[in-house]
Amino acid sequence: MSNKKKWIIGIVVVFVVAGIIIGQITMKKDKGLAVEIAPVKIEKIVEKVTAPARIQPVTIVNISADVMGQVTELAAEEGDWVEKGQFLLRIDPAIYQSSVNRAKAMLRSAAASEELAEANLRQAELSHSRKQNLFDQDLASQEELDIAQTEVEVNKARVKSAREQVEETKATLEEARSNLKKTTISAPMAGTVSQLNIEEGETAITGTMNNPGTVLLSIADLTQMEAVAEVDETDVVQLESGQNVEVEVDALPDTILTGEVREIANTATIRGRGTDQEITNFMVKIDIVSHHAKLRPGMSSTISIITHVKEDVAAIPIQAVVMRRLSELEKENSDKPSDPESEIKNDDAVEGVFIVKEESDRAGKIKKTAHFTQIITGISSETSIEVVSGLSEGTKVITGPYRILLNLQDGSSVKKEDEKNKPKRPDKKS
Repeated sequence: MSNKKKWIIGIVVVFVVAGIIIGQITMKKDKGLAVEIAPVKIEKIVEKVTAPARIQPVTIVNISADVMGQVTELAAEEGDWVEKGQFLLRIDPAIYQSSVNRAKAMLRSAAASEELAEANLRQAELSHSRKQNLFDQDLASQEELDIAQTEVEVNKARVKSAREQVEETKATLEEARSNLKKTTISAPMAGTVSQLNIEEGETAITGTMNNPGTVLLSIADLTQMEAVAEVDETDVVQLESGQNVEVEVDALPDTILTGEVREIANTATIRGRGTDQEITNFMVKIDIVSHHAKLRPGMSSTISIITHVKEDVAAIPIQAVVMRRLSELEKENSDKPSDPESEIKNDDAVEGVFIVKEESDRAGKIKKTAHFTQIITGISSETSIEVVSGLSEGTKVITGPYRILLNLQDGSSVKKEDEKNKPKRPDKKS
């Protein structure tokens, strides 16, 4: 094939391809942008504040050791139900029993010292009385009387010291008995052993001022559970005690538990302070009203706090609402060059939707165009938003796709998206 024929064929191919592209563009222009359309409906809207949460008992007691030692007896297992006062475990009492015996011996010795001091005091007082009689008869000197008086005072001090020693030894004995008693640990409340961190033969460690001791076990009332959530600071202002709550536990699919807001923290919990990831949340506690036997402490869940409910209000899909700047809208609706000063004045963004208007062209065909309409919105649910003003029931609004709505212009030609060709959205459950 000659070069001339190759050039002719190439030019023909280019023109054919260009014709196809131009034809497709023309058809798209004629048909308009494929959009999703939905009417304004009258419905019920429930506004909720959602946050992740953890399940835990309302009442839980962590039991730690007050004395250190080896666990010699363990009478409870995780999951056991225990009554108040029931024996749980014993720490080796040998050294604490020895302390009691030693304190008892010290108390007996101190008591004997007190008796001796009291006897010496009585003897000194008797000697002083005799010296006083002799002094009155001029048979003893003043010096001898003074010595006898000093002896009385000294013995009084010794008696006082002996008595203090007895009290101190009693306190030591009481402390030793208390430590011995602490080697036996009983249940402080009725409940379920929800956590067991010690085994027979292991050593229980006591805590210090800055370091907490070993939590040996936890007892909880699993009949009264709560969900503890951290709610964002922008949402917490909508919360009040007593609001109804829906609790979805990850481990219990297709089950929604009911609850009620019991407590809202007054002080924020700040994470990542001073960084770009700083988050400010508030702790919220929810009483779970509908008890479920399979609830366990530590389960993850999602809480939805119902903040507002409105019946029979005009509503549209929430994705239909878009923001547009007044300056942009003026550009779209005017062929005149824009005034920079006017753009600055009209730079505020307004909330609105694109409604669909239908008009017949000269050929009698129905032509659909998108027109931006400013609206005032109210509360919103996960899927719908209330329209306070700007739209009436039945008005058709454009709800998607997002890529179209993002750059859609006032007056653009549109058509309803074909459901057959509409891409399927992924199933949430899959």
